[in-house]
Amino acid sequence: MSSYKLHYFDSRGVSEPIRLLFAYANVKYEDVRFTRGPQWTEIKPKMPWNVVPVLEVDGEKISQSRAILRFLGRKFGLAPADELQLAKCDEYIDAIIDLRTEGKAFYREQDPQKRQALHDEFIADKYFQYMKKFKDILRKNGTGYLVGNKLSYADIFIAYTVEQISSWVVCKDWRDGSYEEVKTHMKMVMGLPGIKEWVESRPKTKT
Repeated sequence: MSSYKLHYFDSRGVSEPIRLLFAYANVKYEDVRFTRGPQWTEIKPKMPWNVVPVLEVDGEKISQSRAILRFLGRKFGLAPADELQLAKCDEYIDAIIDLRTEGKAFYREQDPQKRQALHDEFIADKYFQYMKKFKDILRKNGTGYLVGNKLSYADIFIAYTVEQISSWVVCKDWRDGSYEEVKTHMKMVMGLPGIKEWVESRPKTKT
């Protein structure tokens, strides 16, 4: 059996979907956390591309969060066998990352007036558009999952990231049921055995 060691900051961030995969698959791993500053300065040169997360598998380092996610998806039986469905998994992940990147502009803004203006622009120009697209994808597939008829690594990544982004925004449409399919999918995934327990017991961090 392989041994796993995940290196990342003491936060959820881009590493959390990887932790959720481990939790759902009920596979043990070492969750190596460290702080930014002197600790990271010392660790950084030891990482393949000077970034984290990095997953060690039997001592071999794999860098880049999406590469790790795809690797574990295949390893844990959470990747579709069909190549087109596999491509769709990556398409949906890349799309939600685009949305998250757009959202970070207002989320990190310190000036209240600028933050509100960026928030409203994000909601109007991006958030509604992406939520509608994911609603349509779920409706069209008709199984409760994004691709095929069973859980994939894309479902876990999308559910976590939708939850993350939606915690940043204030909008009536998300609360009034306009995107119920997306909310239902998010709640279903985050409530799965293993994932639910991890979320309830994981270290408390700001991000």
